[in-house]
Amino acid sequence: MYQLIIRPRTVEQARKQFVWYEEKRIGLGEDFLLSIEACLNYIQRSPFAFQKKHKDIRVGLPDKFPFGIFYFVDNDKIIVLAIFYLGQNPKLFEKLKT
Repeated sequence: MYQLIIRPRTVEQARKQFVWYEEKRIGLGEDFLLSIEACLNYIQRSPFAFQKKHKDIRVGLPDKFPFGIFYFVDNDKIIVLAIFYLGQNPKLFEKLKT
C-alpha cells in the first residue's frame, strides 16, 4: 500500500473548511471531513484512478462537496498537496508543488 503524506498546510485548509461548514450547520463540518477521509482512503488504495489535471498532479473528488484533493504519486508515496474549493482560479493549482 502507498504511504499517504499530507502537508501541514493541507490539514489546516481542511480544518478551516470544517469550521466554515460547522458554522453553516452543526454536523455539516463532520460530513465534510468524512467525505474527505473517504476520498483519501480511496486515493491510497487506487492512486491512479483519478485523472492528471496539471503535469503529474491528480485531483480526487470527494462526494457531496465541491472540493478537489490535489496530489501526486512519488514511487510508493502519495503526497497530498492541497484541498481546494473547485470554484477557485485554476492558476492557483500551478503553484501547488512549491
